[in-house]
Amino acid sequence: MNAYSLPAIIAFTINVSLAFLVLLDNPRQAINRWFCAFILLFALWNLSEILILNSSGYRNAVLGAQVLYRAIFLIPALFLLISYLFPAPRGAFASKPVFQIGILGVAVAVLVLSFPDFLVTVHPLPNMPSILYYEFRVRWSAPFLLSLAVAIGFFIWGTANLVHKLQYARTNREKNQIRFLLFGVVSIFLTFLFINALRRQLDQLISFYVLSTALSLLVSFFFVAAILRFRLVRLSHLISGGITYSFLSSIVLAFYFFVVRSLEESLVQIAGIRSFLVEALLILLLIMLIRPLEGRMRRTIDRLLYRDIYAYRRRFLSFTREMMSYHDRKTFFRKISHFLRNVLQIQKVLVFLRDDEQESYDLFQGARKKLSLGPDDPLVAELKRQKGPVEFYDLDHSRLRPEVLEFLKMHGIAVLVPLIHESDLLAFLALSGRKRQKGFRQEELEILGIFANEMAITLMRNRSVEQIQQEERERGRMERLAAIGQLTAGVAHEIRNPLNTIVTSAETLLRRKLDREAEEELKSYILEEAQRLDKILTDFLNLSKIRSPEVREVNLDGFLERIEYGVQVRLPENVEFSVEKEAHEPVLATDPDLLEQVLINLLNNGIEAIEEAQSRQENFRGKLLLRVTERKHCWWWEVEDNGVGIPPEKQNEIFNPFFTTKPTGTGLGLSISLNIVQTLGGKIEVESEEGWTTFRVVLPKLNRKEKP
Repeated sequence: MNAYSLPAIIAFTINVSLAFLVLLDNPRQAINRWFCAFILLFALWNLSEILILNSSGYRNAVLGAQVLYRAIFLIPALFLLISYLFPAPRGAFASKPVFQIGILGVAVAVLVLSFPDFLVTVHPLPNMPSILYYEFRVRWSAPFLLSLAVAIGFFIWGTANLVHKLQYARTNREKNQIRFLLFGVVSIFLTFLFINALRRQLDQLISFYVLSTALSLLVSFFFVAAILRFRLVRLSHLISGGITYSFLSSIVLAFYFFVVRSLEESLVQIAGIRSFLVEALLILLLIMLIRPLEGRMRRTIDRLLYRDIYAYRRRFLSFTREMMSYHDRKTFFRKISHFLRNVLQIQKVLVFLRDDEQESYDLFQGARKKLSLGPDDPLVAELKRQKGPVEFYDLDHSRLRPEVLEFLKMHGIAVLVPLIHESDLLAFLALSGRKRQKGFRQEELEILGIFANEMAITLMRNRSVEQIQQEERERGRMERLAAIGQLTAGVAHEIRNPLNTIVTSAETLLRRKLDREAEEELKSYILEEAQRLDKILTDFLNLSKIRSPEVREVNLDGFLERIEYGVQVRLPENVEFSVEKEAHEPVLATDPDLLEQVLINLLNNGIEAIEEAQSRQENFRGKLLLRVTERKHCWWWEVEDNGVGIPPEKQNEIFNPFFTTKPTGTGLGLSISLNIVQTLGGKIEVESEEGWTTFRVVLPKLNRKEKP
């Protein structure tokens, strides 16, 4: 064994190991079988070089040269077949055995026709007659030209096929796989031609042979890089399977020597029968008996080697059981986000929830910057097609909208998990990269897929519960408003009489000559109570009856300027007020007076929340924002402040009449605002936590003649 064959020996070992790794990962898949054969051809190339370099005589060296010649001319045929199957089959005919056998048959036929003119000879190295090397000799005979034309034709055909598939690859991963295979195979082919063309220019033939054997080692490294980079095989399954089969093989071997051989000797002594058939049947029976042990043993080994995966499964199962009880949407997704961050050690979980009214998927939780995707968005379409977790790497980035791609990159998104129920995409989760570990393993993605299916079912059930609860709340609210309306007529009459009396008494007292201090105190008290009663009466009447809206076209900029001026008048110090507009239409159709009443009320509430926060914290800078956004079928008016916030247990009660958290409030402002918005055909939503509150008024798009 000489040192010059060391690269070929290493390459042979690597290629044989990789070939069987690829095959055993999924023997039923055609691409695995052909890729295994492709790698084995290179291993045969390595074996031929080893045989030539270590041959003591010409006969073995010539045999190695013959094998090498055939392997080299068969490689383009297998490359052509792989180009049709990798990374995804193209054309139904490519998977048919007739086509595959036909391609190989043509390659074998031209090799047979070229026999015995192999065009490869062996010679001893200068100054080293014990070491032989091979040399290609071009003889422009018909068999050689035919074999050369077929080999080059297959190579060009396969290359063109991959280039064509590159244009229609669906995902970024598939494109990178095709590019990697193209680059590797073309580089190997060109390097092979370059080395053989360079042979005439080298001073020592030994230099040529070092380059040639080094090329075979580089080919092996290319296969290793392809498998590791694109995870073409699941090494975890192969490791556990290898340990299992090694252990079972040792059991069969031990049983053979200690039992089968003993039975055979007994049969010989008793009956004089020595039968290899009996021996084979006994071994087959043994294999059938221990077959059930294989699955149990493999699961045991998996638990020992992959304890973290089994721990994931237990924790996911426990959490799924916990989520079986009803949770509102915020709590539901907050629990999911917290669980995934802790278990998978990820930094961020973004939740995109479907808005049935707007027919869009909006960012619901996980980031302040809003993002909305339509039902026909390429990302949504891809998630519906995949129906399972999709790595960001697998997406076709060229088809995504630039703002969506930039948003996902900005948040470091690594995996997208759709929540699909009966082909209906309810929501999807965007998971950021791992804190410590790079990437997600295949087993983790499978667990996430099962988890997503369970959460989709739970979310669908929760939506049904919420719909029932919403109907009950609406029915209860209408009943309360009906009772308030009946009460209004009687209470209004009772309040106005004492109100007139108080005002008259105050005017009389102001004309009498009393002690100045007592007079001013009494008059101020009476006027203050009179004004308070009048305010309560006005609010109460507004609650029970709101005029019909008068829809007309309003200039959006002018309307916003009027709102901004009304707020700036009573804006306290250390409070920054801003207006944002995200709209293309310069006008909107609405009742501006009713809408202004609602917005001013919400902005005043925001100012009061900021003032309360300022009273608790020195040098507190308040921020108040009015944002108007034009959507597909509606307008969004959002009022956002960084005040004290609304406790979660009170968020469902703030729109009830007479409910207030302020010592001087009447509890009617938000009820009146809700009635006005509903009169305009819209709705009010609230999102709040400590230090942040957003009220969102959603109004439909109308024209001048259309009624809400």
